[in-house]
Amino acid sequence: MTTGSQPSPTQVQGLQHVDPQATARLRHLLFGAEILQAISVAASLGVPDLLADGPRSYTELAEATGTDAQTLLRVLRVLAAEGVLTQDENDCFGLTPVGNLLRTGVTGSQRASAIMKGSPYEWAAWGAFRRSVDDGGAAFRHAHGIGLFQYLDGHPDAAEVFNDMMTGITGAKCGAILGSYDFSWAGTYADVGGGHGILMARVLAAHPGMKGILFDLPSVADAAREQLDGAGVSDRCRVVGGSFLETVPPGADLYSLVSVLLNWTDQDAQRILRACHAAMRGNGRLLVVDWLVPPGGEPHPSKYVDLQMLALFGGRQRTEQEHRVLLTESGFEVTRVTDTRSGFSLIEAVPR
Repeated sequence: MTTGSQPSPTQVQGLQHVDPQATARLRHLLFGAEILQAISVAASLGVPDLLADGPRSYTELAEATGTDAQTLLRVLRVLAAEGVLTQDENDCFGLTPVGNLLRTGVTGSQRASAIMKGSPYEWAAWGAFRRSVDDGGAAFRHAHGIGLFQYLDGHPDAAEVFNDMMTGITGAKCGAILGSYDFSWAGTYADVGGGHGILMARVLAAHPGMKGILFDLPSVADAAREQLDGAGVSDRCRVVGGSFLETVPPGADLYSLVSVLLNWTDQDAQRILRACHAAMRGNGRLLVVDWLVPPGGEPHPSKYVDLQMLALFGGRQRTEQEHRVLLTESGFEVTRVTDTRSGFSLIEAVPR
């Protein structure tokens, strides 16, 4: 045993073999909370929108956002270090392609997602995440005592951010969905959980002879009418409010579930699928659009979203095989799986 304050040879040897790259990598991962909050705060303040016409000084940005200049500078320089913004020697900041995605209304905007991820209500859920790992339940429910959808019903501002986030997610997928699947055979297309109708508007615009049914919660479905009106397709689309956990409007040839099943446990996902099954004609088809969790240890968005679904909903991302099992147990047969250039997949199934 070594006496005194001198470290043992084993301790010295261990210190000598610390990998500085591994240390730096772990340290950066542990700064994830700081980075996320910096992004979320900048997005909620509208900083990227203020930079749309070119770089501005941090003092100008502070004045425009009503914030403390020195404190805002501390936030902005982290974003510059992460490649979200540019920073020059005079502490003027500008947009990078990454930062541009935090602007309002741009194609593929992630502004709503950034705001929600840094919000107090989601932040509280991550504080309870260990309890999700212990029991498999939603950390959000542990933190707030109610589910996220119930919370949104009582907080309209949060609901607006959530729906904007879902519209952005679907909007980013539209091009790849339309480029990877032939909708032309369907006389009537129903988008279940169709949100603000961005995919429905794109599909109907591309197929003038098609009719549509957009189905979502009443508060969400009402907002879809503006999107459909703007696209000039509202006369061909019936907007229906309701819960897909209970029933789905009948009469369509093709039903889609885009980024829906991941929010739900297997039991609830089967309720949704069976509701679709009950609504479908004998020759109908179902299109499930989601990421598939790949095998192995390589990074993939689905693996990170999977933890988010656990924390917020008690839901999950699934492998291809897990989707097949879910669909089979709900009365469907998978006919094909198509990978898109955007990383997510399209699973087509028919009623057995």
